[in-house]
Amino acid sequence: MSGVFDITARSPNTEQFSANFGVDLINATATLEGPLFENGGWLLSARRGYIDLILALMDIDEDYKPQYADVYGKFTYQVTQADTVTLNGLYGWDKNRIRLEDIDNNLDSQYDNSTVWAKWRHTFGGSHWTDFFVFAGTSAQDRMTGKSDIDNRDFRFLGTKAEFTANLFDAHTFRSGVKWQWLTAQYQYDVQERQAGVNIYKPILVDVDNSGSDISAFLQDEWQLHPKLALNVGGHFVYQQYREVGIQRYEIGPRVALAVKPVNNLVLRGAWGLYHQPVSLMGVPVEDGIETVGRAEQAVHYVIGAEYTPTHNFLVRVEGYYNTFDNLVGRLREFGRQNQIFAAPESADAKGFDVFMTHTVSDRLAWTLGYAYGIAEEIAGGETIFRQYDRRHSFAVSSNYQFAPLWHLYLSWRFHTGEPRTPLIHTEVRLPDGGIACDRQFGDTHSARMPAYHSLDFRITKRNPYRRWELSWYFQILNLYNHRNLDQYAFSEVRNEETGTIECAIEEEPLFPIVPTLGVTMRF
Repeated sequence: MSGVFDITARSPNTEQFSANFGVDLINATATLEGPLFENGGWLLSARRGYIDLILALMDIDEDYKPQYADVYGKFTYQVTQADTVTLNGLYGWDKNRIRLEDIDNNLDSQYDNSTVWAKWRHTFGGSHWTDFFVFAGTSAQDRMTGKSDIDNRDFRFLGTKAEFTANLFDAHTFRSGVKWQWLTAQYQYDVQERQAGVNIYKPILVDVDNSGSDISAFLQDEWQLHPKLALNVGGHFVYQQYREVGIQRYEIGPRVALAVKPVNNLVLRGAWGLYHQPVSLMGVPVEDGIETVGRAEQAVHYVIGAEYTPTHNFLVRVEGYYNTFDNLVGRLREFGRQNQIFAAPESADAKGFDVFMTHTVSDRLAWTLGYAYGIAEEIAGGETIFRQYDRRHSFAVSSNYQFAPLWHLYLSWRFHTGEPRTPLIHTEVRLPDGGIACDRQFGDTHSARMPAYHSLDFRITKRNPYRRWELSWYFQILNLYNHRNLDQYAFSEVRNEETGTIECAIEEEPLFPIVPTLGVTMRF
């Protein structure tokens, strides 16, 4: 499956100054906003996480020290009745320190990202408008593992984008857009990748310094052919100037969708599309020893569905899909304290169906339910295997109940069957000097499964409005019944304190146990 996220930044309060402060066991946040000049407004928001402090209080074996923070600012100004200008800026960083004293399994990393963008919207009456953007940013990664493995990346980009929307003849909604950007990328990748066996490593050294531009554009027409029939036709074009010499530098992806409404409370839908996922200059899979950009990954989607609303407050949606994938980039990769498995996928497919229901029982009670069945397979080395994120069954149910004025209770339960995993084989090998080493081997790729995952989350909220300010708080418990969900199986080498010998084992590394959190937000 695939999807599109449409993220919209909140507009600042242009009427009066306001402040919002929040604290919970994971983050501290602050948001300030207010008017600026006669037709403008500003907003400033910052967040700091302290998961490292929480982990320090928990009884876990791993030495994790993750830290992160970000700050966002926005300025908006109404130049004329038809023209609005906004300026945005976002900066974020995170650090991670894992087992710094463990030479074979440590991690020391830092990521920095910054982006600024300006938007000018011009409206032509109430049915046509244009959006024009200018943007620029940087991204940097400094990562070190093991004794001397490094993965450093430095990116710069700038560009512009224009979009146009028009409602024509009361039957067409026409959308189009074009984006151009210039990118520079530097990679310094020098890693000794551990292989199967006893202390066997494969060096991967990639040094990339490249730059270039790409262009993308789209056209789309939503055509209301009849009150009970709608057609959506469109296409997407992408061109990358920095692709490898001799490789086609562009792709065209058409798509079409049809919606039929035979009766007032039933809508039937069908869609087909050819989609491309280009490998950006900022996403070269250097960990696979690749130094250049080739053709885009390609997917063909077939989707059918139905949406039924027996009453105005009850919705049932069912969708079935079949997708095929080609030109896949990179290799099957399993991370963790185990060796890394590589298998070049040649093609893949996914099929399944989803069921979603939501019901607003009353003004105080609502619930949602979702179920998904899916099969995802790929061909690698001439063999068909399950893809890494293949899940046969997924189920989720949630409810929201207002049991008293200003009090809300939320419950959410999630379940999914285990994803594929490759069995790990860890045996002791006697060395010529009498010592013991661990021989790391693998079984058949994705021939086993992780245990099923399930968790119940509970949350209660209370809002306390006062004359000039408001206090809101929540109490939340994740994994309420403390089920032991597994994150991975991993190779482990443990020294026996009595004998001094090395013991080779396969460890189960769990996800978080029961986690209670408390949060408070103040708004002025």
